[in-house]
Amino acid sequence: ADENISRLRTRIKELEERLQAAESRPPRSPVRDTREIEALNKKVEDLEMRLEESNRTISQMEAHRRESQSGIDYNLRDKLDVCQLVTSFSIVGVEIEDEGTSYHCKQTGPNGEFCYTLTVFDDNPDQFQYTPNLEKLGSQPLAKVLPEYLRTALEFRRDLANMFFWRVCDFLHSTTTTTTT
Repeated sequence: ADENISRLRTRIKELEERLQAAESRPPRSPVRDTREIEALNKKVEDLEMRLEESNRTISQMEAHRRESQSGIDYNLRDKLDVCQLVTSFSIVGVEIEDEGTSYHCKQTGPNGEFCYTLTVFDDNPDQFQYTPNLEKLGSQPLAKVLPEYLRTALEFRRDLANMFFWRVCDFLHSTTTTTTT
């Protein structure tokens, strides 16, 4: 038994040495004929050309997408100008973020200019979040008539948006603080 154990230990040691030697050698690559190598090289060149072409196409499509997003149809611009003229309401900026879209709004009237943000969240599109921008309120007559509830952030349902708009209009056009000389 001792002899068998000694023989097996010697065999294990030989096998471990062979394994270490095999691991330290670089792997052998299969021998290929030159035609096969040339065909593979041609395939690589073809794939690189297709990749370049695809990257150019992607760049052109991204540029086109940016142009189409930034350009506004002239008819639409005219419609927005008329709406602004009639209502004294304008959207001065739009921010599209992961959670929703924020519209930076401005309404004007005899009592001044009122700026605020309306946000529509993607997970609740039937709800508006209103955030006033009181920094620009300053000493305008509107500062005297704007109620407390419009001085803080609030939320309201989409179907009440027109009521919200007209309430702001009322305060912008209120004659209780405007004086005539």
